[in-house]
Amino acid sequence: MGRHESLTSNQSINSFLFSGPIGVGKKELAKTLALEFFDSTQSIIYVDMSKYSEVDSIAQLIYAPSDYIDYGSLIAAVRRKPYALIILEDIEKAHRHMLHIFSQILTDGYFINENSQKVDFKNTIIIFTLKIDTPLIFEENENSLSTTENFDEASFQSIKDHMLKQVHSCLPSEFLNRLDGIAFFHTLNSNQLSSIVHLQLKSLEEHLKEQNITINWTDNVVQSIFKKSYKPAHGARPLREYFEKHIAAEFSKFLNDMKVEPNNHIAIDIDSDDQYKFHIQEPTSAS
Repeated sequence: MGRHESLTSNQSINSFLFSGPIGVGKKELAKTLALEFFDSTQSIIYVDMSKYSEVDSIAQLIYAPSDYIDYGSLIAAVRRKPYALIILEDIEKAHRHMLHIFSQILTDGYFINENSQKVDFKNTIIIFTLKIDTPLIFEENENSLSTTENFDEASFQSIKDHMLKQVHSCLPSEFLNRLDGIAFFHTLNSNQLSSIVHLQLKSLEEHLKEQNITINWTDNVVQSIFKKSYKPAHGARPLREYFEKHIAAEFSKFLNDMKVEPNNHIAIDIDSDDQYKFHIQEPTSAS
């Protein structure tokens, strides 16, 4: 689907709210949308809204006075990238007046600054993210981790209803009514987290193919990474950080120390001390 036919409708802007705990895939879904609609993650404009909690900070994001070259960062970014996916993270931390400004942008499809310059948002997709951490979500998550099943329908509906109340307590109806939709993200269960470990290992495998090096790993490795990195309140984020530090970085050091050559195969396993070990299998001779 081309970007022009996707976004040229009577509707001003495509806008959504992604709500849920951290580390559950809100940004990853946004990246997928950027690839789908704009063919590249380079189309993403990212803004941390926690930096704009004070009324004096609004000008830094929206307005662009002539004597402040760094001001108006969002407006300048949209001018450079009129076809863009805009991620406004932690919108609940922004000053309330900022929500009023975004409500007007969502209604009109454009913004006019103090210099009467008009900036068109009609070819953008705007995703607001809202972090919701509640005991109910984590309680259900702990229950789900003890099984390989997803939340049942009743449990998920209960969590969704709870999150919706949180959304309405954080954001005004004037703003919410202008959104095209709200997506709710719940915490990840053990199967989903194990799948993320596999994806991390697959990514490492793909990277090594460029050097003609192959790898394999045992289920014990996957379970060890999962158990040592899992933190209920942070979703998949600690898992990725742990993988980078204890697998990717150590593996890179191993390659350098052992002077691993192309066409080698490396097995990853767990030793008797519950430590990761890397074992080189010599290349097979050409026939």
